[in-house]
Amino acid sequence: MLKAPQELVAAAGVRLIWMDNDNAAFYKELNASFHSKQIFASVPSVSLILRGQKKCRDFEGNEYTANEGEMIFLPRDVFWISDITPGNKSFQSYIFFFSERILEHFFANLPEVKNIRKQKNESRILVRQTPESILHYIQNLEKLFVSTENGKNRLLDLKLLELMQLLSDHLQSEMNNLWHPALIDHKERSIVSFMEQFYASSMTVEDFALLTGRSKSTFNREFQQIYQKSPKQWLIDRKLEDAKSLLTHNNSDVTRIAFELGYTNVSQFIKLFKRKFGVSPKQYYISNRTSHH
Repeated sequence: MLKAPQELVAAAGVRLIWMDNDNAAFYKELNASFHSKQIFASVPSVSLILRGQKKCRDFEGNEYTANEGEMIFLPRDVFWISDITPGNKSFQSYIFFFSERILEHFFANLPEVKNIRKQKNESRILVRQTPESILHYIQNLEKLFVSTENGKNRLLDLKLLELMQLLSDHLQSEMNNLWHPALIDHKERSIVSFMEQFYASSMTVEDFALLTGRSKSTFNREFQQIYQKSPKQWLIDRKLEDAKSLLTHNNSDVTRIAFELGYTNVSQFIKLFKRKFGVSPKQYYISNRTSHH
């Protein structure tokens, strides 16, 4: 599973315009379609489709399609994304990610956003026509960042706030329902089915709590009742058992196994494995191979 925006930097066909923690702007161009790529969006985003088609399926199985000249808004959640090229042409899009800090800053300065009420279980995915104002906005965006020597993080803040203002002018109250921090409230999901599907990812306990519609304390309590151990310990144990199984079945690439199980730090993975099994992954692989010959 790819964590966005953090891991999008290294993805095929993606060009980084600028990134500052969870705030990010990318340009994407693909010469071949890809289908059902699993993405964990750690913050809300909007994609502007310039050419081709983007399909997005959520955890509940609902599918949304954005075509050329449209934009798709995605909340913080897990998705299966397909980017489809139009015939023999390339797929082209811009993608923007908005941190919690930027969202709070924007909505704090909107006078009409008062006494807002949560509307649970509303779809947080939206597809709309891209207005002319936003097509003008992206025209010189990359040149602007290339020509700016200092203060690119500040510039990114300003450009994301400008984009949110243009989106707000176009979407009116829909913008509040989509992204207002007070309204970002996930529906409650089964802990067991969600954990079974996504444990082998880089998601934190906080991410799992949020995406299953619970506070961290409620999530920890319910998790403990189901599994008789803390989420953190369960995740470590489950991933390490998977690692052991992969090593047993003749997979010796420790780095690849670590990444497959959501470990971005390979040495941390090796340390945890050794603590649990008494040997390093490489030693385990060698001894297991020897015992079968």
